[in-house]
Amino acid sequence: MGTHILSCSNSWENAINKAQTIFKLANAVEIGILKVEPLAKLPESGFSIHENSHEFGYVLEGNVIIANDEEEREIKEGEMFYNDPGTPHYTLNNTTKPSKVLWFLIPPLNN
Repeated sequence: MGTHILSCSNSWENAINKAQTIFKLANAVEIGILKVEPLAKLPESGFSIHENSHEFGYVLEGNVIIANDEEEREIKEGEMFYNDPGTPHYTLNNTTKPSKVLWFLIPPLNN
């Protein structure tokens, strides 16, 4: 019980083009970071799907494109996005600068 302080400063190197969990609270929430390198698409082919999880993302730096099987949407620094459970999607950085995203899954994966 109480306040927990987490440092992400060293975690970004493990989050290059790969979602990195930084905090998970049982059946409640999973929080993570993702650094998307220039011209990277994640996953490289197809879509990512979280069947039972609501996904929220906040773009800390840069811009990303979040796409599903119907549309592509540019999400700019300081903006959030949301994917319903089961939404096939991918993340794309079509710029020349890395982008950083803070993401939340509710409930966490594998619950």
